[in-house]
Amino acid sequence: MNDPLMCLELTIRQQVSHELENLKGRVRTLVEKYDTREKERDEATQPYRDEAGDVTDYYRYDELRADQAYAAEEDLGILLGELADLLARHV
Repeated sequence: MNDPLMCLELTIRQQVSHELENLKGRVRTLVEKYDTREKERDEATQPYRDEAGDVTDYYRYDELRADQAYAAEEDLGILLGELADLLARHV
């Protein structure tokens, strides 16, 4: 390719494509991380449920769910901060 503008355009497209794939990978990693944490919170409630999924110990279940709500709120704040950092670095 002898046209310098075409070479520059191709280089820019390749760099943008690479950066976009990197960003998408980092976002996927964050989604997986916080999805796993949410599944772990859900699994932690299982000892307080019977085979039908009904709650068997409301006091302990409610106490656990309240603690989990605080943890989920904290996770959301951290996730938003991590996403903001990613955007600041890539946009």
